[in-house]
Amino acid sequence: MRELFHNLDRWILERGEPVALATVVRVFRSAPRPEGAKLALSIRGELSGSVSGGCVEAGVAEAAQPVLATGRPALVRFGIGDDVAWDAGLTCGGAIEILIERLEAPLYRRLRDQLVTETPMVVATVVSEGSAARTGSKLLVTFQAIEPIDAAGLAHRLDNTLWDGKTGRQIVEDAQALLRQGYGAESALRTYLPDDSLHVYLDVFPRPPHLAIFGAVHIAIPLVRFAHEVGFRTTVVDPRSAFATPERLGHAGTLLGAWPQDAVETGQLKLDDSSYVAVLSHDPKLDEPAIRYALEAGARYVGAIGSRRTQADRAARLRAAGLSDDQIRRVRGPIGLDIGARTPEEIALAIMGEAVAAARGTLSST
Repeated sequence: MRELFHNLDRWILERGEPVALATVVRVFRSAPRPEGAKLALSIRGELSGSVSGGCVEAGVAEAAQPVLATGRPALVRFGIGDDVAWDAGLTCGGAIEILIERLEAPLYRRLRDQLVTETPMVVATVVSEGSAARTGSKLLVTFQAIEPIDAAGLAHRLDNTLWDGKTGRQIVEDAQALLRQGYGAESALRTYLPDDSLHVYLDVFPRPPHLAIFGAVHIAIPLVRFAHEVGFRTTVVDPRSAFATPERLGHAGTLLGAWPQDAVETGQLKLDDSSYVAVLSHDPKLDEPAIRYALEAGARYVGAIGSRRTQADRAARLRAAGLSDDQIRRVRGPIGLDIGARTPEEIALAIMGEAVAAARGTLSST
């Protein structure tokens, strides 16, 4: 959703026009985009995002026209036959179900505010149910609040028991369970009621993972760029004024000209068990405090640059500083997946791949 902000701001907020928002809610066999993939269509025919490899976008645009005209959501299914599967990036055919809704300013502003403030949320949307009038009704779920929202985006208490009682509590429990999974959570279509007649799509928007980069070296420049491309927010920390400059790293989310201990102890940088840390400076005075703080905070991923000899020498100093062997073994070093990287860009790619693997729970412990 965040990647659509630029165009949605223009179409909805600046021009005051509604858009059709198409979301993949179910995939059968295989598909080029997962559940949660989104395509926005303006009333002028402009497109942003994607729900497939390009093979169904025209059909979605056609199906979106009555949704834009009436405001009534539509659930459409597209089969991806074997004859177009290759063009769509598939090795076999498949099918996808797509929910198309009209998105207007009140709901867009509400969702945008949640995303901009990085408040984790799940948007539970009725996809199909016995009462067609309730299709598109939503429940916005955070850790702190539950907010019913109608299809037009106006918060109110719905005049039915859709979100009340046992079923409503189960939906909220499922939504908050997804929130607890963090970055690895996947949106999903769930069924409720004893006869499974209530289909609710749980669209999860976790807080973006945070990559803290210690050392504003050349590798940090493409690393910040790659991190943003895959949805990480970034902080670069380096006390050396010649390195930590806006000219070199102005594209970082936050640039701190500080020592690690100062950044952490003053609250400028917060590390916890959802943090990802890349230590890059080659300077023990910068690298080792950064590693200590990351390990003590239980960061989800800690990687440090340097040869195996450098890693061994560093481990000995960290051990002498009081860190346990279990903590030290958590440091990935030499940092990054082994892809034969040589250039700064290739090394940054290897680091980002390792961080994503840690985020997705596929990173080997060896």
